[in-house]
Amino acid sequence: MSEAYFKKVRFVGSFLQAPTRFELPQFVFCGRSNVGKSSLINALVNQKIAHVSKTPGKTTTINAFVVDEKFYLIDVPGYGFAKRSKSMINAWKKPIEGYLLNANMLQIVFLLIDARVS
Repeated sequence: MSEAYFKKVRFVGSFLQAPTRFELPQFVFCGRSNVGKSSLINALVNQKIAHVSKTPGKTTTINAFVVDEKFYLIDVPGYGFAKRSKSMINAWKKPIEGYLLNANMLQIVFLLIDARVS
């Protein structure tokens, strides 16, 4: 890997109900299961900090990473197919929706799409 642009990236926590009050700006990565949200976060910070898997539905909580103590990168569970129970998938919807609608410092929501999936 090449030299990192960011000096300090740390995992803040995994949340079933994400806090809506943050002291720093937030950038959220959304998309279908297995589209590459966690992989993109890893590429952006040049570290393997977000867990990735070939199995759809690996991310089951809202995960927060703080970058240089200046902003958060937020990784949310994917929508669509996941190798999880229907009840678990449905349980993800409300917390994610609540977070997206109520987060005080939300700056941008990046919606990742896979060009190979129609």
